[in-house]
Amino acid sequence: MAAAAGTDYSPSVTVSNEEQALINKLMALLQVTEQWIERTYPTAQPGSAFAGDDAKIHPYEVSHQASQSMGVAVDHLHSMRMALTGTGDNVLRIHTYAPLSLTRVALENAALALWLSSPAQRPERILRRLRLEMANLKAVKSFFGRPNPQQDAEIQRRKDRVNELAFQAGVVTNAVLAANPTASEEDIKAATRTALTNKPTATEIVQDAGQIAQLIDGDNNLALMLWRVCSAVAHGDRWVLTAFDIEVIGPSTPGVSDVRITAPTDLLVAGVQVALAMYGAAYRVYDQRVTSHR
Repeated sequence: MAAAAGTDYSPSVTVSNEEQALINKLMALLQVTEQWIERTYPTAQPGSAFAGDDAKIHPYEVSHQASQSMGVAVDHLHSMRMALTGTGDNVLRIHTYAPLSLTRVALENAALALWLSSPAQRPERILRRLRLEMANLKAVKSFFGRPNPQQDAEIQRRKDRVNELAFQAGVVTNAVLAANPTASEEDIKAATRTALTNKPTATEIVQDAGQIAQLIDGDNNLALMLWRVCSAVAHGDRWVLTAFDIEVIGPSTPGVSDVRITAPTDLLVAGVQVALAMYGAAYRVYDQRVTSHR
């Protein structure tokens, strides 16, 4: 992935040659989003793995969630490119916090698509998709807050439907029978309901996806580490400022100084690299699932 020949992006302030090289590298990395933003995601072909998944749990298709998540990831990366070049093709203004927040969303959604698509066995792919759906239904109920009998009844109806689809798809049947060969249908249904209430966390998703995409350096899961840093920035957590460049401008009041805080460009470049790699891994698995029976 490289920028057009001869492209040299100038920041709005004077920077070192090393910093200039990082800025050019960042823009070269983001160049690929110009193609990705126009990408359409093929529907699952008859006989493919995703076609089989989707048929069992309509209208909660695995392929639809995976393609949506990849679209969200690309949208945020492309918006970063647009924001950086918003003052002109050869002038950049890199905000301190916003690019890392955009990177966080891109990384998280690309990871979700990979986490959802990667299991080799259909029951696990379906279980992950329906765990997400149960979390969605819980979020809807929480959003509206106060009890609403009609709305609550509709949410419960949808939960019952998700539970039944999961049971029919046998998402935990083999595991239950392996542990207890005499398990009854009610035992399997109860285990299914329990499995579906296990809400996937972003930490679980990014950590697993980082391993699948082989974004590992020794004992460090790079995807998880960078996602945590970017999430801290998005939430306004102060601990992350220890990784930033802090320049003391001068005293403000006794015991307090004015400072200029700058996000390290190499951190942003690393985050974008990991997000792009995660998206690439997700798309490759998605493409396999919509065309192959495995």
